[in-house]
Amino acid sequence: MHGIGVEEGTTLTLLYAGSVTVCAPVLLKQGAWWMARPRLALWCWWGAFLSGVVATVAAALLGIMLLDRHRLERSHDVASSIGLEAAAWGIILLIVGALAVTAGRAELVLFAGRDRRRDLATLASTRALWSQQRERFELVVLDTDLDVACSLPGRRPRVLISRGLLATLSDAEVEAVLCHEEAHLVGRHNELARLAEIGAACFPWLPASRDLRRLTSLLVELAADDHARRCVGRDATASALAKMAGGSAQPTLELRAERTARRP
Repeated sequence: MHGIGVEEGTTLTLLYAGSVTVCAPVLLKQGAWWMARPRLALWCWWGAFLSGVVATVAAALLGIMLLDRHRLERSHDVASSIGLEAAAWGIILLIVGALAVTAGRAELVLFAGRDRRRDLATLASTRALWSQQRERFELVVLDTDLDVACSLPGRRPRVLISRGLLATLSDAEVEAVLCHEEAHLVGRHNELARLAEIGAACFPWLPASRDLRRLTSLLVELAADDHARRCVGRDATASALAKMAGGSAQPTLELRAERTARRP
């Protein structure tokens, strides 16, 4: 039995990378299963995306090895040897260039995320009415009538909620909001969304990366809704989402409230 050679390995990895990039998004978007199982959908989307990236890098490295082997086999032919070596260096320079572009675009996304966290931290320190340490995060109530509820990850995880939202929601609904934000912190949803933004910024011409960013932002919210529903119940979670939808410009809040109300 013969093992897979470099040529076969290069071909297989290229085929896999291409099929995952093109076919996986189409298959994963079929039906409405991902709305019922958002956590599983996140695993599937990110598994396909990361395996496609690994396969692409592996194909490039195997291609370099293949060119180098052919160069050694044709060392007697100076012209062919030089051409193959130039092709190998071309692939290397292409990889280096792609990494440089990726690093530059990723840095812009990371800076934007850092600025947002800094702004939230400033808001938490300057507009705080009171705070309370809970098991997994610090609850900070903000002195504003606006409807605000968000999580602030980091070494000191915090959940920010406004005085205005507390006045609007019942105790059970407030607990649903807090459980929702807790799910974002525990599941590291903010980091996942940031990675999806980096992928879309680095590969804007790739539909799969745009789909990944869009669906990641939705799926993490659905997963957090499900966590809140399991913690405090369906009715309180759906009611909290519906009330927040009334004072928000986010169209997905109302749809998420309807989805939660239909959940068993």
